[in-house]
Amino acid sequence: MSVEPPSIQAYDLFNGDADGIYALHQLRMAQACDSQWLTCVKRNIALYQKLPTNVALSVTALDISFARNEVGLRQVLGFGGRLRYFDHHAEEKRFAHPRLECYIDCTRDNLPAQAVRLARNSGCSAGNRSARDQLGRLRNYNAYRVTTTELHIHPVDQCRSVHRFEDPQDFFARSSEFGHLREGFAEDHQLPNALAPFAQTVLADVYVLPDTGWTRLLSGTLANQLTSTDSSKSFAVLPPCSSDTYVVSIRTSAASRARTDLFCHCYAGGGGRHAAGGIDHTPASDLGRIIATSINISREIAHEYFPTQHCATTPAFNDSAASLW
Repeated sequence: MSVEPPSIQAYDLFNGDADGIYALHQLRMAQACDSQWLTCVKRNIALYQKLPTNVALSVTALDISFARNEVGLRQVLGFGGRLRYFDHHAEEKRFAHPRLECYIDCTRDNLPAQAVRLARNSGCSAGNRSARDQLGRLRNYNAYRVTTTELHIHPVDQCRSVHRFEDPQDFFARSSEFGHLREGFAEDHQLPNALAPFAQTVLADVYVLPDTGWTRLLSGTLANQLTSTDSSKSFAVLPPCSSDTYVVSIRTSAASRARTDLFCHCYAGGGGRHAAGGIDHTPASDLGRIIATSINISREIAHEYFPTQHCATTPAFNDSAASLW
């Protein structure tokens, strides 16, 4: 088992969602390390700003966008530190350095069929597979808020809880965390039943959410849920994060070749993956342009793939959004 030498301080930076939590758990089960844990909510991934400066550090980053943190990781290397990077987000700013190890694969994402096959082959029952799947979704859901103080359970506390157990069955039998996350999820999901799209076309729906705590927590999972119920459409979900700024979550349809990450990178604080992305702290004055542009991308894809079914007539918008286009 690999252990960091005592002469250099080790830090583990991890996303506060299921990917980050389980990546840290698996890594430290295999390679023990007396490291400091730094985490974040789903959107606020600028974790390098929390590191000490002017000192050499050993940093491991898990599920934290390389592109969004290029300045911070260059700073760590500049102070004589070393970095290991495990991620699946866009890597267009990736560079080589003798003290930088990168394990980035943007294709390894959303693989439910492979997960079911691996679990079945390991002897996992259908009921246990369902529980594990639900727990992962609950961890992802919990990560969507503006600050960690708004979460049902802090990601560091989640890591400490899961790290007590080598066997997932022991976790389910002895930890109260699963029930706590499930109760919070159920309570929150009673609230958005009355939501309606702010703007609609045959290819895309846009939801602009009210300024409440539950809308920030539901924004990412709502986008995923909408996509799973109608894979032919793209969805944008926009909860407010302050009086004059919004967070944008975008999921493109299964038929679309539009690069969601490239679209989001056109805006400050934007990023993501091929079919899922987001934009942080978007000024309210930009919403009209973002909504219109995301709809226009859908139209272009429609003309390429569905020339007769979807593009024979001009898409209609509801009255409240008509002035945006």
